[in-house]
Amino acid sequence: MQQYYSERSQETDYAMTETAVIIPKADIEALEGAYTFRGREEILQFIAKYPFLVPVLLEAPDKVKHYFPDSRYAIRGAEQNVYHFGIPA
Repeated sequence: MQQYYSERSQETDYAMTETAVIIPKADIEALEGAYTFRGREEILQFIAKYPFLVPVLLEAPDKVKHYFPDSRYAIRGAEQNVYHFGIPA
């Protein structure tokens, strides 16, 4: 399993991929708090490839909770490079 953050210390933990994209561990933890990850490894790879999506994903639950107030949201890993955002059944 590839790591997306270092084990140095809590103050300096960052997500890191082989392409040198840095995603703060706090962002990963915030995403995992807001969503159920289905296919964590694939999701982290996708986020590392497209880090500009992190703020959008973090903002999305607040935008849709008015319509789905009692729901837990999920991100499902890739199936032939198709990613899903939604409410788990």
